Amino acid sequence: MCAPIAGGKGFGRQLIEVLFPRAAAMDVHMMIAHIDSAAARIRFACTRSWGSKAWATFREVGKMHGGWLSVVAMQKEI
Repeated sequence: MCAPIAGGKGFGRQLIEVLFPRAAAMDVHMMIAHIDSAAARIRFACTRSWGSKAWATFREVGKMHGGWLSVVAMQKEI
């Protein structure tokens, strides 16, 4: 989960724009991310902006702010 001050500022998109070309240059085949499942807008943005596919949800794998945290595994072929 993003720090409140960072959310919605485009930092994730900037990171993706740097990482994907570098990964391709290093002959990386697949990029995988685990994203907080409560952050539905992030999952939607990732799917739309970089064509990732959600392929698994890991339920209650950690605690954050006193509650259980689930994550969604996403992947994209480079």
